[in-house]
Amino acid sequence: MIFSIITLKVFLDQVGKDLIGKDSFRGVTLTYSWLANQFGHFGLGFIPTVVLYALFPKWSHKAPLAGIRPAVCISAFWTLFEAYNFLGPLLLKQQEHPYVFPPRWGNIAFDTLTDIGFFALGAFTAALAWGRKRAARLVLACVGLALLYPSYWWYTCKMYLQYAEYPSQIRLGEWNLKINEHDAEQVSSYLNVSGTGHHMLLFGSRNSGKTSLAIAMATERSFQREACFYTSAMKLLSLFSDREPYTGPWDWRSANLLVIDDLNPGEPLHNELITATTFRDVAAAGGSDNLQLLADKNVIWVAGSEGNDAAFRRKWVDMLGTIGVPAHKISVVNLGNNDRERRVIQSAQVETPALKQTVSVRIANEVRQTFYPEALVQR
Repeated sequence: MIFSIITLKVFLDQVGKDLIGKDSFRGVTLTYSWLANQFGHFGLGFIPTVVLYALFPKWSHKAPLAGIRPAVCISAFWTLFEAYNFLGPLLLKQQEHPYVFPPRWGNIAFDTLTDIGFFALGAFTAALAWGRKRAARLVLACVGLALLYPSYWWYTCKMYLQYAEYPSQIRLGEWNLKINEHDAEQVSSYLNVSGTGHHMLLFGSRNSGKTSLAIAMATERSFQREACFYTSAMKLLSLFSDREPYTGPWDWRSANLLVIDDLNPGEPLHNELITATTFRDVAAAGGSDNLQLLADKNVIWVAGSEGNDAAFRRKWVDMLGTIGVPAHKISVVNLGNNDRERRVIQSAQVETPALKQTVSVRIANEVRQTFYPEALVQR
């Protein structure tokens, strides 16, 4: 079980930042967007209710529901709208194009109910000013109390997504690219795995959706209130030696799930800019605990495909073994076109093996010299 590490202080600090200050100066955060969205729902409940009271004052005070009739009608309208918005497009899409990974229906339903609550909050706030205050006050109290937990849950959920530093937003149910049944089962199993130290190597050709799949997987773990962190391989190489205290609730060292993207560019570039050996050596040179941290953490590794896919994947699997990751905690997913003949042709089109090896060694040495020249001297 992963316990929340967003403390009350972190929560209140984020609320203060979102409520005070200009978004045009600081930029728009996910938490700020959520607040703005719910204020919008409140307004869409409040304004139409006020209009009904103003245009139909006699109708508004007729029995039954005298004094709160407009608020009830507006709340009912938005409830029906959200019910269609929840069930209609999702079910129609499922019939036309089946989901690769099923949406989290319970999570979506929870979000829909939260939105309906804010619509009703706005509608009955208007009723409190224009209609029967006693009935409106009672409904407002009930709706307000019911919204306390969903508001806290969704706001902190946005914080988990925000501090993960994902470059894009995507849920797993939205991912609809090509993947075989075996790999899809591995993805689903990885999402439900318990404990730490589980590693997934995610390989794929260009436009196969490997990065978006990795982000979608991590996003689902963020929705489970798990500390996740996204970084590129090149950036992580520089972070290995960074011992400065981090400003957010967590960084790559303290996150439970780490996404390492762009280990290798893949086609049309066929040189390994960061080899498995280089990655391991730079991590070790940056600190004695780096490799152990990686081994004990849940990690999704994202890399492009190479001409000889099997041999390329084997290098990274072997590297994980050398840092202490058990074989049963390593899973491999390969996306995109797996046509063997295509890969053989591409391999023949690149430079000769000798030249390719020379370039790879040269790049690896340049990476080492750039980050840790003293480590090479010691060796």
